[in-house]
Amino acid sequence: MTYCTTTQLVAKLQQVLCRVPEYLACESVYVDLSQLRNLTSVDMADFSATPKDNPFGEAIYYIIQVAREDLLDHLNLGCNELLKSYLLQVNRDNQEQYTEAYCAQLQRIFIWCLDHPFIYLSHFWLHLIDCLKVTVHYILDQEYFQGALIFIKNLGFLGQGAVKHGLSTQRLQRLLRTLEVKSEEMGWIHGSRECHQQRHDIEVI
Repeated sequence: MTYCTTTQLVAKLQQVLCRVPEYLACESVYVDLSQLRNLTSVDMADFSATPKDNPFGEAIYYIIQVAREDLLDHLNLGCNELLKSYLLQVNRDNQEQYTEAYCAQLQRIFIWCLDHPFIYLSHFWLHLIDCLKVTVHYILDQEYFQGALIFIKNLGFLGQGAVKHGLSTQRLQRLLRTLEVKSEEMGWIHGSRECHQQRHDIEVI
């Protein structure tokens, strides 16, 4: 990918991510063998079907490319746009589907950064936590408990990966503790216990 300014990157991502609702609402007829238990003649009749155009794939491509070039500001903006797109689209009815979809993209980006020589990894990690802090607090304030639970588990997943690669989790632990207390004050005991469990799991690695 040729170099683009931060303005160009943001505009490109916004254009791509606005297609997410259509993508998630459309049922795919593409046959993915990894998703089948047994192959039938009915499945084979659909072998010529093509997959849905996946805006997440395109967005992640652009974000990973700027990470390859060690463009920290671009990478931070990419993840910021991803979460802003999520916040614009999520609601009480779609919270589970959308949160799972967007968290999966964040995990893909973070795993790539962990497994490749990205010189600004610690800076990116702290910025990502700050973005997630605002996002999760908003979801919890809206009482989107299904979405909040997925995010809390995602925080645990990211935290465990961070520990294994020598990154500080102090800021993440503070966030999880804050969410634990907030969930308890809201009467959402399941969320409070999940925050506590994720904190423990990160500490014992």
